[in-house]
Amino acid sequence: MVTSQSEWFLKSLSLRGSIFGVVFPRAFLFGVLAIAVAVLHQYQPELPWDFGEYLINNVALNLILGLLLVFRTNTAYERFWEGRKAWDEIIANIRTLLREIHDTELENTEAAEPKQTAMVWLVALAIATKGHLRENLKEEQFESLLTKVEWQKINASANAPMLILQWLNYFTHEHINVVERIPIQEKFTALTNGVTSCERILNTPLPFAYAIFLRKLILLYCFCLPFGLVQTLQWGSIPITLPVSFVLLGVEAIAEEIEDPFGKDENDLPLEELCQMLTKEAQEFNILQEPQESVGI
Repeated sequence: MVTSQSEWFLKSLSLRGSIFGVVFPRAFLFGVLAIAVAVLHQYQPELPWDFGEYLINNVALNLILGLLLVFRTNTAYERFWEGRKAWDEIIANIRTLLREIHDTELENTEAAEPKQTAMVWLVALAIATKGHLRENLKEEQFESLLTKVEWQKINASANAPMLILQWLNYFTHEHINVVERIPIQEKFTALTNGVTSCERILNTPLPFAYAIFLRKLILLYCFCLPFGLVQTLQWGSIPITLPVSFVLLGVEAIAEEIEDPFGKDENDLPLEELCQMLTKEAQEFNILQEPQESVGI
């Protein structure tokens, strides 16, 4: 997307969605350390300051640190992208099912508006998936979608999306003939896969041993940085230590923020907007005017 020069600079300077507030206090501590080291160097220049220089100039250490940071960010972004693809699968299949169920001729239509109820359940499925991933199901999100009985069952369920899929599966067996049922149930399977992929990402964090090892290595490097620079740059080591520490700590912080893409942070997936978009699209079928009656669950 092409942006103007002024807009580019404004976005570059924006703090919203950045990790500045999280990382700067950490980097500031190393800036304070650099000041202390520079002051001490002025009074004790005969100390063996070159140990830090040997460490930060070590090719093997720099290579290992660089590779670990690259792997950390790549892994985090892969999790973010996998989460986005899983939600693409969920949204696409719900859209398709809304259209197919709306256009399908039902059998055994004694129940009150079964087609309309099933389409409402599809919208509720997206909202339930969002709440399930955030462990934050709220009744007001389902007020125009579910009956009180349905909400109570959702709220008591260990896995709300899977429960709604069970209801939808019951609907197809009761009201749709075998020929038309097959492609619809295939999409139910795809929805199950999408929800399961999200759960896999959520419940499989980066191994703690790896994350803590990288943090320790970054802290060691940032700690030794002012000692390695002070002998050559003296007071100039202070303005160098702060931005270098900020960059190293910032890369790790970005990876930590995007590796769980289902939260409410600025850099997480826009799940609220995706669910609102589905709700608006469903309103075009005139199914969300009043809470629906159950067709038997």
